[in-house]
Amino acid sequence: MNKHRLAGSERGIPMGAKASAAAHPDERLEVSVLVRRRDTEGFSALLRSVTAGEAGARVDRNRFAALYGAAPEDMAAVAAFARDAGLTVVSADAACRTMRLSGTVTQFNRAFDVELQHFEHQNGT
Repeated sequence: MNKHRLAGSERGIPMGAKASAAAHPDERLEVSVLVRRRDTEGFSALLRSVTAGEAGARVDRNRFAALYGAAPEDMAAVAAFARDAGLTVVSADAACRTMRLSGTVTQFNRAFDVELQHFEHQNGT
């Protein structure tokens, strides 16, 4: 499986934070994956119309989900990625463009090419 780093997906380390320990490899966790929106240009136009208070700019929930939610093929691609990585899809909501994945630290490290760690900083760990 080819992996591509998504611009803007990196998490920065808070100022003054220091790694205190590697995450336990068998620890289980869940993450939420935000799937790309269908028709981003149409969504931007709708947002401008709503912001400008234009008449008829409202869209009901079902139509909004169909037009601007995640595409079924994108949801399927994330589900396939999760399956191939040994992760479990806990929930999937195309209208909210969100999938929750569950697995161990080892599985997430491998799936996302990361090394999860515990950090300490002035506000806690």
